[in-house]
Order: sequence, then structure tokens, then C-alpha cells
Amino acid sequence: MFRPVSLFSLVLLLLCYVPGIGKRVNGQTRWIGFAGFTFQPSELAKLAMVIFMADILDKKRDQLRSFTTGFLPAAFIAGIFLLAIVLEEDLGATFVLGLVIWLMWYVAGMRLSHLLSLVFMAIPALAFMLLSSEWRMMRLLAFIDLETHARGFGMQLNQSLIAIGSGGVFGRGLGHGLQKYDYLFEGHTDFIFANIGEELGLVGCLSVIAVFLIIVSVGFITALRMPDFFGSLLACGISLMIGIPALVNMAVVLGLAPTKGLPLPFISYGGSQILVNMAAIGILMNITHHRQRLHGRRVPRSG
Repeated sequence: MFRPVSLFSLVLLLLCYVPGIGKRVNGQTRWIGFAGFTFQPSELAKLAMVIFMADILDKKRDQLRSFTTGFLPAAFIAGIFLLAIVLEEDLGATFVLGLVIWLMWYVAGMRLSHLLSLVFMAIPALAFMLLSSEWRMMRLLAFIDLETHARGFGMQLNQSLIAIGSGGVFGRGLGHGLQKYDYLFEGHTDFIFANIGEELGLVGCLSVIAVFLIIVSVGFITALRMPDFFGSLLACGISLMIGIPALVNMAVVLGLAPTKGLPLPFISYGGSQILVNMAAIGILMNITHHRQRLHGRRVPRSG
């Protein structure tokens, strides 16, 4: 069951490079279009890889500490998906998926020496991608010295900080924000957290953070209490898949990380990420229901 889903998501990733199917937006081809609909395959690939990787780690549980039969096959499969995404110039999605998989491997019990070798290999690759891209380098320089680049590559971050700062504790009021009127670029997608800060203030921002903490905490608690290895890894992977993008997105908006195009799960505009994340939450709820049933607890019927 899990392999067809993973293969399907990989095919969708490759379709981005097919003329007439792949859609180019803001200079990057990360979407596919058909009959008036567009979809971002990298979003589905995240969930597919979390499910598939949990299945692989479960089946190879006794071989995970072996380099040739445990670590290498899992790294090869993950590498194919990550390469397909990074070729779309989607460094943010590559980083998120890579970190989620790496943490799943760590939780599953792979050797730390094997995992650290990947980190050391990723550092020069990341440096190359930064140095070979002028706009990525300028974003990094703007993050380091925002004052100098406030009217250039740092304008987006500068306007984001202005929006959050002007919101104060309680905000300007829902719908009364000013930065969304062509001052803050991508204010409805990647920088929507800045609009939340401006309109709902510190209270609104803390409320959003609290909701994500609850979702991730419930996922981790479910993972710890699951009686089977697969369910535990799957709950952990889904929690990371939602929690890490949320953390990175808010860090970028607050100027704590270099600007990178990552949506805020469930909140940013974009049907692909909302559909996939809702499906992930549905799976997590099903895992919780399964755990309760195994423990003989009565689960009330809906409706």
C-alpha cells in the first residue's frame, strides 16, 4: 500500500519538468497544472515519505544499526525524493523533509555516527547551493545586515518586522492591518504570520503558537504510547512534518532565520499544503483511535 503512494508522489514531482504540465510561478517550476487546477507535488511527497519511511524502518527494525542493510537503503530512497525536490529549487521543502526523515531515523535507533556523516556531507552541498545562487546569497546578507538591505532584498523582512511591531499586544483589529496593502510581499502565504501579529497582536501570535504546540504535543504523546513501532514512528513523523515548517516559518517572519519560502501549515493560502496537512491530521487521529481501541478504551461515536 505504501509503495504505490510513494511512487505516485515521485511521478508527480517529475511531472513538474514536463512541458505543458509543469507550471512556472515566480521563476520556479514547483507546480503541476491540469484542467485549471494546480498542485504542488512536494507537499504530497512529504507525507508520502513519512509514511513510507515509517514502514521501512519498521520492517528493518533489527537491521537499523547496520550501514549496508539498514542505513544505506533508507538513505538511498530518501535521497531520490530530496534530489527531485531540490532540482525544483525548493530548498525550503528539501530542508524540511530532510530534517523530518533524519529525526525519524534518530528516533528509530540508527547509529549516531551514520546520521552525523550525513550532516557533514550536507554542509558543503548547502554551501554550494547558497554560493551558486545570487538571490539566496543576497537573502542571507539581508538577514545578517538588515539595516543595509532594508530597501532591497531585506525589504520583505523589514516590512514583516514593522507589521509585527505595530500590532503591539492586542493588534490593530482583525481586518484593519495596513501591511497587506502591497507593503508586505507574500503577506497571504509565507508571511501571513506577520499579518496575524499586526492585526491580532502578541495575543494572536501566542495563540497560534499555542495551537501548534498542542498539535505537536498530542502527536508526540501518541507516538510514545503506541504499542507498535510503525504507529509510533508515523505519529512522530507527522508531528515533525507539521511542527518543523511552522517553527521555521515563524522564525523567518520574526527575523530569527534567513528568508525562505515556507507556508505556515493550515493558515497560509495554498490548497496543496492545506489538503496534505489535513490528511496528515486525519491519519494522526486514526492512529490515536487505534491506540485507544487496543487499550480497550471506549471511543464515542461521532454525531
